[in-house]
Amino acid sequence: HQLCLRSPKMGELVAFRRVFDRLSGEVAGADEDWIHGEVLRHGLQGVYAPTAIVYSRGPSTLRDFIGHRHRLAVQHLVLKYRCNFSPASRQMRPLTRVTFGYLQRHPQRLPRVLIVAALEFAARVSAGASYFLRGETCKNWRPLSSSKGITRDDVERWRSRDAQSRRMT
Repeated sequence: HQLCLRSPKMGELVAFRRVFDRLSGEVAGADEDWIHGEVLRHGLQGVYAPTAIVYSRGPSTLRDFIGHRHRLAVQHLVLKYRCNFSPASRQMRPLTRVTFGYLQRHPQRLPRVLIVAALEFAARVSAGASYFLRGETCKNWRPLSSSKGITRDDVERWRSRDAQSRRMT
């Protein structure tokens, strides 16, 4: 959220003016980032809707989380080197600024942030090796079973958690 307030990036739900005929098959796993690059390339801009609520299930196992971050990191390398675009979430300066701001507001979460940062670093190093040494693009990938099947109970639990976090801030 904080990153998108500074530098809007496209995510799970996007609306855009049609500026291309079809999606690039090369970056199917990071299509929203490719779309963002195309929108900017055509002189338009991304706008973030901070009050929009989108429910999406991410990976719920460590193995799936690492696999997801690896695949996304490889796809971001494809975007950078083949499409000349790098989303804000790949740029260290804004990401570091937002992370330090978060830690100033929530210093008790430092251990959790360090763990996630270490996992992200490992995924990016692994992705670099996959892309540069083996030519992997992650064009085709295995769907993550733990990120499928959103239920009504999931949505209710997320809404409750969202309402709680709004009361805490």
